[in-house]
Amino acid sequence: MAKKGKLQEDEILNQESQSPKPQGSVEESSKKGFLFGLLALLTALVIIIAVIGGALFIVIKNNVGGAADKYRKEIQGIPILNLALAKAKEEDDPDKLTPEDLKKKYLELKKTKEEQIEKLENANKKIAELQNSNGQIDKLKAEVEKYKKDSETAKKQYEEYKKQMEAEKSKQEEYKKKIDEIVAKGDKTAFKEYYEQLNPEVSQKIYAEIITEKKVDTEIKKFATLYETMDPSAAAAIFEKLGTGKIDLVVDILRYMKKESSAEVLASMKTDFSAVVSEKLSKFYMVKPAS
Repeated sequence: MAKKGKLQEDEILNQESQSPKPQGSVEESSKKGFLFGLLALLTALVIIIAVIGGALFIVIKNNVGGAADKYRKEIQGIPILNLALAKAKEEDDPDKLTPEDLKKKYLELKKTKEEQIEKLENANKKIAELQNSNGQIDKLKAEVEKYKKDSETAKKQYEEYKKQMEAEKSKQEEYKKKIDEIVAKGDKTAFKEYYEQLNPEVSQKIYAEIITEKKVDTEIKKFATLYETMDPSAAAAIFEKLGTGKIDLVVDILRYMKKESSAEVLASMKTDFSAVVSEKLSKFYMVKPAS
């Protein structure tokens, strides 16, 4: 009986195994298998990355083969791995320098100090030179300003002196003109009175001029007398040769010649030269013909 029941149970199980499973159950099982495989792959990748990262971290931390020093700049840009970098060494840290390095560094600093001192001394020399130059420039400027002031003062003094001289000259000419008028009239009393009224210094100057002019007039009169005895054409030729450069002398000689003689000489001159001489003679409104 028990045996028969066992056989029936096996037969039922066999039938169940041979009967097809539902389609939905197969798809669900396949999806679960894919997810499991993907998860396993990701887990493996994470483990690999962690292992490699850990190895690199150790290499960098311990600076194996000097890799940390060699690729320090690149490693500093990588998160997490940059934490493995040791603190950068200070080149000038005395605690990390050997006695030889310290000596070398000392000599370098000493040389730098000497160079800086030399540069400073040169700069101070240039500053002193510039200050000296500025002092000389200021001195020259002061001299120029003084020269300008002195020039202005001298110019003003010259202008004042010139005005005084012109005024004095005008007065003397006026005095002389007055005296000439008195002399022309032959009024000795008026001449004496007028002369005594003048300032002694002025009267002496006028007297000296009159004496000089008298001497000149005497010499010119001699020339005039000589030319009066000459042929008018010959005298005219001589005067033309003297030309405009000696025109004043020509005019003075002619005005002391007799009117008839001077007229004949003028008539014998070339027209252009005669016109110039005549114009000059016309200014002498008080002509004194020779006796």
